[in-house]
Amino acid sequence: MTCLHRQVELLGSPALRQHFPVINGKMMPYALNAKLPVWRDAASLLPFVQCGLHCDAQACFERNSDGTSTFNAHGPMLDQVFVATMNCRTQGAQQLEPAERDSKIQFLLDAAYSAT
Repeated sequence: MTCLHRQVELLGSPALRQHFPVINGKMMPYALNAKLPVWRDAASLLPFVQCGLHCDAQACFERNSDGTSTFNAHGPMLDQVFVATMNCRTQGAQQLEPAERDSKIQFLLDAAYSAT
């Protein structure tokens, strides 16, 4: 089996990166030791958000009634959509003002719904 090591940066556009600095998949707003730019006109940024689509992926794990997972080599084929989200409990998200954090969360939800 070949393992590909690559990362999909759904928020990797330069227009978004300044508002969503991500390190290892986690939003770290102040990791760059710089104040984030003012969050305005979010609607104009929606076209820059990417969505990932993984077609014909085999579902290899099944959830059992006790909450454990079982490997199933003959699981169904499915399509997966990847969208960007923000975990409100991370230190990076907690560093944002509540109004800005809520605005960015809504922005990511709007992007996910419009892409899917």
